[in-house]
Amino acid sequence: IREFIAASGQDYSQYITRGDEYLRSLDGMTFGQDPREGFFEEETFFHPDMAFALDFPRGWTTLNQKSQVAGVASDESALVVLTVEAGETDAERARAAFLRQDDIRGTNSRRTSINGLSGWEASFNADSEGGGLRGAALFVEHGGAVFRLLGYAAASQWRSHQSGVLASIRSFRPVSDPDVLGVEPARIEIVRLPSRMTLRQFIDRYPSTVSDEQIAMINRRTLDASISGGSLLKRVAGGRLP
Repeated sequence: IREFIAASGQDYSQYITRGDEYLRSLDGMTFGQDPREGFFEEETFFHPDMAFALDFPRGWTTLNQKSQVAGVASDESALVVLTVEAGETDAERARAAFLRQDDIRGTNSRRTSINGLSGWEASFNADSEGGGLRGAALFVEHGGAVFRLLGYAAASQWRSHQSGVLASIRSFRPVSDPDVLGVEPARIEIVRLPSRMTLRQFIDRYPSTVSDEQIAMINRRTLDASISGGSLLKRVAGGRLP
């Protein structure tokens, strides 16, 4: 490469410098998803910033999105969805607004306490394009906000899913565990090599909290590639990846 650059008569130093500047700009960048926006440990969802946890039925497929957290039964006949009621601080008002919807028919509405939190719960039937639905709605006050937890299934499947769905929405609870509340994302660190070494030797000398294969991928090098001293490489430090 050096001989090619010399023979070309072109000055590539500015591009090399800019490449180093780009790598340095990555130093401290979050690697992967930010667990402070919520993460799963098996079937339990934790949200450090909002300080709550929720259990989903074992074996369900789960999803964490900006606007909701959801779990879907393996046969896709039942669903549990958690959202935050925008601008609402009163669980009873949120419950009443939900039951006023034209396609919702509520029953057995009642005040409740869930793991020390004030809330309202109701059963409901609903119409959908795919047929009738049956389910339960729980509205819980926590941290100055109202959380809405809906669990429902096709009307013909509700009986088989009811106990699991109710256990899930009623598992909503505050979290005070400092290991959860203090979780931080993993971050990229840029390291300048003190001498020539392979990527595998780099990983041994500067351990990361992700796999060797991921380090090879983000550095676009093979593990046995020889890398000259002075080069900048990425490692991943700290954090707790969801």
